Amino acid sequence: MWGVAYGMLVGGALSIVMGVLFGGMLGMPLMWVVHGIEIGVLTGTVLSMAFALASVAGVWRVPFWLPESIWSVFLFLWIRLGAGNPVEALGILPQRFDELIRLPLPFVGQIILEAYRDDPGAAAETVRYLFDSTNQQKLAAKVTAAIALDSLLRCNNIGDIADIADTLDWVPQPPPEELGEALPLFLEVAQDVRAALESDSFYRRAELLRAAIRRLESGRIGLSYPISFPIYYESSVRRLESGRLRLGAGRHGARFAQAVGGWQSILEEALRTAEERARKAGEIPQVYIAGSSLTPDKAGERFKGRRDIFREVGRLAVEVPKPTLLLHGGRRVGKSSVLNYLHHHLGSDIVPVVADGHKLGEVAATLDGFASALAEEILEGARKSRNMRLPRPPDFAESGEPLLALMRWMEEIAAGTGGKTFLLCLDEYERLEELVGKTGDKAPLGFLRHLIQSVPNWTVLLSGSHVFSELSPYWYDYLINVQAIHVSYLDEPDARELIVHPVSDFPDVYEPEAVEKILHLTRCHPYLIQLLCSQVVKLLNREKRKRATPDDVEAALPWAFERGDGFFRELWQHQMNDAERALLRAIASGGEPPEPPEGIVRRLIRLEVLEATAEGYRFQVPMIGRWVAEIGAKEM
Repeated sequence: MWGVAYGMLVGGALSIVMGVLFGGMLGMPLMWVVHGIEIGVLTGTVLSMAFALASVAGVWRVPFWLPESIWSVFLFLWIRLGAGNPVEALGILPQRFDELIRLPLPFVGQIILEAYRDDPGAAAETVRYLFDSTNQQKLAAKVTAAIALDSLLRCNNIGDIADIADTLDWVPQPPPEELGEALPLFLEVAQDVRAALESDSFYRRAELLRAAIRRLESGRIGLSYPISFPIYYESSVRRLESGRLRLGAGRHGARFAQAVGGWQSILEEALRTAEERARKAGEIPQVYIAGSSLTPDKAGERFKGRRDIFREVGRLAVEVPKPTLLLHGGRRVGKSSVLNYLHHHLGSDIVPVVADGHKLGEVAATLDGFASALAEEILEGARKSRNMRLPRPPDFAESGEPLLALMRWMEEIAAGTGGKTFLLCLDEYERLEELVGKTGDKAPLGFLRHLIQSVPNWTVLLSGSHVFSELSPYWYDYLINVQAIHVSYLDEPDARELIVHPVSDFPDVYEPEAVEKILHLTRCHPYLIQLLCSQVVKLLNREKRKRATPDDVEAALPWAFERGDGFFRELWQHQMNDAERALLRAIASGGEPPEPPEGIVRRLIRLEVLEATAEGYRFQVPMIGRWVAEIGAKEM
């Protein structure tokens, strides 16, 4: 382009000069002036083409391409004939001496791939060099895809699969387009396999391996031909078709399918081995999950109850005018698990997207950081809940008004979904106070208010352990028409189901009296049920017994206190003040507690720690009362 411009500029000037020289200054007729201009235009055209060719040759470095190509071919033949080492060739590739070369050079990709098999670190460094320091990004992307495919195909056992995340940790994120969504899928499977190998139960290992095999199957649909990938899917059939690109259905589709087949054979053999060892061990399967929130892919049917909450959320999400939903309750009572299972219990017209308040409030330090983090959470949430691929957001850092740009992007999403309602769920929403403190700007809350009041088809659900009255007063200024939904203990039938049948094939191990004791100690608190039952099963397996008695439940309590130490201490040290701890110690000791101030009692009741009875105050959850009496009260 610059060569053409220079040529036209010079040609225009020459046309005028030559027209004047051949005509006006020599007293020639007007026709000579015209001929002079024609000669100038012709000369300018030739010069413009010459400048353009010179410009192209300079930009694309054409004069250097031939000798560099000859050198690339020489290196390739040098290696293939056994005279040279591909790792040594990496240091003398043409790109090492000419970072500006743009044209592709033959056999460079093959050389890097062969070097990777001998020295992965050196080859990975070369690929990073191509990405960061040269004009060969397309070559680097193709080599990355080739190495990733080669690594996946070379997995020969379950250990190789578990290690694949470490093997390919140098691949840039997000991965190049040549990998489609394939690499993230394989990495997810590898993580399941690693967790399976690290589990202390053959039953749990088999369960995780089944999940990994199902994940592989979900990406195997229709790899034989490419299809277009629309942004939205209006029917279950089209949603199923979205899986066709999961493994990259283009030129690499067949090789990805080959990798899936190889991995599946390895995992199915490992699954058979784990199931056989579980049967021989005769152990009670350790299926209780006492820890992080439950997710459908990991916990499956272990999530029990909450049908009334799902119905209420589904009703309020589409109500007009739109309310702000507030899902609140104590720690570990199941709020995050409810959010993770929403998409299983809401109609397809509602798209729940869960955003992590920790990431938005603690990690983000600027408004454009908040906008970028929230947009990424929305993209991932829509993919997980409804298999929807949303349009990529703009660059918020360059927009100048990141929250306005985010709002317009969300409006664009709503306009393209045919009337679907997006339910934006902010888990641990209280963390936004930290962003307000860091930026000195309440704009994120103003953004939420405008989203609720003015953007069609978007509803906001806040989830946390606090109600607005316990937070800064400005929450009331920004969010109105709040509909609170309380998450508390499980209903007794659901709690009983969680104890006796956490999964469908769980054996009958509890005596009826043991079940009643667990219900009493935990008050149907879902986390405490999982915690206590996991320790009962561990006790039975350790003693090689098949039946749990009330005495076994009692014997498992100290182990449960140790395993759940973080839960109890967070409640005791971070949610209670000195006056509240003093009152709880007195109640736990069984003595006559002093008459407490009404405000303290009211707060402890709201936190579901105490309850009022005809005999006075007592712990709502006896297991918490036991921890305070046996551990908390002794640590002054």
